[in-house]
Amino acid sequence: MNKMTNDHIAKEIINIFKENWINNFIIDTKNKKTYTYSDFFTFAYYGKIYLYEHQINDKVALIYDNSIELAVFYFAALLNGNIVIPIDPLKGSKEIKEIIEESKCESVITDDIKVKEYLSDIEILNLDENDKINIFKRENIQKKTLEIIKEIDFSAVYSITFTSGSTGKPKGVMHTFENFYLTSRAFSKQFGFNSRNTFYHNLPMTYMAGILNLIILPFLSQSKIIVADRFNISRLMNFWDHPIEFKANTFFFIPTILSMLLRIDRGSEGAEYTKNTNITACVATAPLNLKVKDKFEKKYGVNLYESYGLSETLFVSTNSPYNKKNEGVGKILEGVEIEFWEENEILIEVPWQFKGYYNVNSSDLFVNDKFCSGDMGEYEKENYLFITGRKKDIIIRGGINISPKKIENVMIETDLFTDFHIIGLKDNILGEKIVCCYVENENFTKEVKADLNKKLMAVLGINYQVDEYFKVKNIPKNINGKVDKFELLKLYHNK
Repeated sequence: MNKMTNDHIAKEIINIFKENWINNFIIDTKNKKTYTYSDFFTFAYYGKIYLYEHQINDKVALIYDNSIELAVFYFAALLNGNIVIPIDPLKGSKEIKEIIEESKCESVITDDIKVKEYLSDIEILNLDENDKINIFKRENIQKKTLEIIKEIDFSAVYSITFTSGSTGKPKGVMHTFENFYLTSRAFSKQFGFNSRNTFYHNLPMTYMAGILNLIILPFLSQSKIIVADRFNISRLMNFWDHPIEFKANTFFFIPTILSMLLRIDRGSEGAEYTKNTNITACVATAPLNLKVKDKFEKKYGVNLYESYGLSETLFVSTNSPYNKKNEGVGKILEGVEIEFWEENEILIEVPWQFKGYYNVNSSDLFVNDKFCSGDMGEYEKENYLFITGRKKDIIIRGGINISPKKIENVMIETDLFTDFHIIGLKDNILGEKIVCCYVENENFTKEVKADLNKKLMAVLGINYQVDEYFKVKNIPKNINGKVDKFELLKLYHNK
């Protein structure tokens, strides 16, 4: 990025803060407090000082659940020139340690004191009460302090987000803040987001959708953000309470939430609210079932605008209120180019392309300078993009990418099976469920299955539990010794 572009981004961010200095920015549902843009910049500024005083000059891992603290440290790290490595605290200790090792990160900020038990050889920072006072309870600073934003190199690597790969090894996707800026601008243009939008943030804030879609994009759109706990089944019983209380009008749904709401939400408050409010409802992270889309739109009186993107490419396409139709995953964004390769695999070139993987060579994932998405698709009906399948061996369970290989690696250690294989199958609630196909074993009782799931969750995290066990006489394999997934699926569907 040239200096002119860098100066442009700095100037725009400074103007966003100046023009909205006394306007509300973040609503924290945990303590029912609302923070202005000036509050937020003050927190980020003193967060930068905290990072500087602790001599965190390079990468910093942030192991936090949804909170104002995590949002602040994303911006504090930007001001301080750090590379952030967001890590979901619900991941298992083994996976967290693996990410730390793969990233060669030497500093961690977290509110989870248990992290010290398995990350004993690196610096672990837990904010004490004095730290919180110094960062979150200081008098608001003057606008002239915003000038430090001009010192930021927006073209430098800003984040490394680790995503599950088909090999089981987490891949560190590197992005600059410039990438986030450019893709946010292109996406926001399709919806006209502005100060009238209030985004409801109940997705995990350490995943790409939680960072880009619901923090950086709303900020650059001069909107408001409602920070809520991440979604789960128990909270879905009262899903609409916070949106109604704090007047949310912009959502990034994932298909799992939509499916669960259709089954669990028996009240009328949510439907009444959405029908009487000008709601913008985007859908991201996983393919949306057309039946779910139709039922949800009819029940809640909203249009669901599905989009498409990857951790590596960020936003690629979207439906929007300004398109003539609401088809597939919409039309590609301005500046994006795609072509279809072998088996109709989508090749993608975007102005905000990732800077490669931190720990894996990505050069062989490009054809004609375009990224091999691993997704298959086609154009239909006035160049609307449709996703027709996926070549990548990834299970998207509840909007979270799950590596079957990771599950298999843990299960191999148990010696419970002579042979087995993990597959992902469509599920109306989860999007995809995790199915373990295993060779008959009379000792594999209900109790043993439960214990195995406990082990998987302890090692890898809560999202890695097996949803269904399917018993077979043998795992079908081809002449090369590889599992014949098509035959395995036939066995399952003919059970």
